[in-house]
Amino acid sequence: MAKYLQSAPVSQEVLQHKEFLLDGLFMEQRSQGVPNPNEAFIVNPGLPMQFGITAVTDYEIYDGIGPDKKLVARAQGSSMGVGSTEGTWSFCFNMVFVDERLRGSSLKVLGNCGLPLEGEWAILGGTGEFAYAQGVVTFKPTTHKLFKELQIRALCLNFSSSLSVPVKMGPWGENGGFPQVMT
Repeated sequence: MAKYLQSAPVSQEVLQHKEFLLDGLFMEQRSQGVPNPNEAFIVNPGLPMQFGITAVTDYEIYDGIGPDKKLVARAQGSSMGVGSTEGTWSFCFNMVFVDERLRGSSLKVLGNCGLPLEGEWAILGGTGEFAYAQGVVTFKPTTHKLFKELQIRALCLNFSSSLSVPVKMGPWGENGGFPQVMT
């Protein structure tokens, strides 16, 4: 049997959840043609409704819109014009947190955006504080043209450890020997 695999039954005592609600966040999207863009088209076939355009993104996500806004995360990924008749865009990005509380954590986000410019994107996973995340990012337009308001609801599994790596001792005092498993 493979030694790299362990499995154990999961009980309610082992399986716990954490719920996160991040509200009042604003994602800034600056397309090509505006100063300091955070989106670049890498393919543009010139079709109607921006169909077929492929872009890479590094959108900033702030805790507000005004001059005192603070950078919370970055939405790094790609987007594609996928609606040949409606102008729908498909987004796939990692929401990488950079603030002091969640630094190093991320969410994997996937979804579409069309008209009207509001809806939900799926959270398919995460790392750090958001390990094993599932949930939704709700977005809607603001009065500021470049910003979308975001609300993030995520449910994450929080495992108490039922699996462990065995502690070993040995060999002692010389080369060779066999490690002993301590239980």
